[in-house]
Amino acid sequence: MPLSLDSLAYEIQYGGPHVHLAVFIICQIIGIILLHYVFHIITYLINRYTQLPQDILDHITRFMPTMVGMCCGIAVADNIMDLPDIVKPHMQMIFYNVLTFTTRRSGPRPAI
Repeated sequence: MPLSLDSLAYEIQYGGPHVHLAVFIICQIIGIILLHYVFHIITYLINRYTQLPQDILDHITRFMPTMVGMCCGIAVADNIMDLPDIVKPHMQMIFYNVLTFTTRRSGPRPAI
């Protein structure tokens, strides 16, 4: 079936796998980009008022904007899309897996 303007309008209006994937990816990208700027501003303010080195603050918050942005993107995509019942549990599973990676402490454990 050739792609026409009518079929594209129908798929955008009533959804479909292409629309769901596009919304999911767009929400992920927007969440990651926004939180990178937010974390950069926060680390700049902390550096300015506490005199902590910027490279240490960047190292501490290295993956947090990406993971939190992914969580926000998944939550927004899940709330704005009317997903089929077979897809919803998978989206929630992805959200909880990313949330687990976000809250898990990384690096070696300190010696006691």
